[in-house]
Amino acid sequence: MKLFFSQLCLNPRCMQVLKEMDNRYELHRTLMKAFPEAEKGGPGRVLFRVEGTGKFGECSILIQSEKCPNWNKITVPDDYFSIPPRFKEVELYFNKGEKYRYRILANPTIKRNGTRLGIIDDSEQSNWLKRKAENGGFEVISELHTPMGFIRGQKGEKPITLSFYGVQFDGILRVREPQTFMATLKSGVGTAKGLGFGLLSLARVNGKV
Repeated sequence: MKLFFSQLCLNPRCMQVLKEMDNRYELHRTLMKAFPEAEKGGPGRVLFRVEGTGKFGECSILIQSEKCPNWNKITVPDDYFSIPPRFKEVELYFNKGEKYRYRILANPTIKRNGTRLGIIDDSEQSNWLKRKAENGGFEVISELHTPMGFIRGQKGEKPITLSFYGVQFDGILRVREPQTFMATLKSGVGTAKGLGFGLLSLARVNGKV
């Protein structure tokens, strides 16, 4: 399976960057301009994660995509990037039993009475991740979860602010079903992917993927 991985380093003093950090839907809209439109085959699945807030230091964005990005296509101010965007194409293979270090910024939720609610309790967050792993072709060997607070976005003609609770999971996983695991990696984990949740980043226990 081939995927593209990009890294964008944004200028924390750029006004557009600051606005997009406060409204992740706007960030998502900007990022999607780098990918093919529907009539040209569509963008495919695009996942991203913000590393840093952009308010007190450099903001780095990691992006995983099915299609090759063209970062020259996006219309942004001259001071938007702190360094030029970088990307690479990677051919991925997985074998049963392989171990990887992982990181996920996730939005653990549960449905109650038809309403999706964020999971705040640590043990319930762990159970949520284990359920995702069981259905996603992998096993969680270790985990460290770090509360990241609420991430917000506004959408609609009359903007409504939506808040999503974020938890960062770090640890080691083991691949159990390679094909299922590849599908999970491609599609992401959990909900609210348009706000930067769900990207499953991997590194070999003894080196990079």
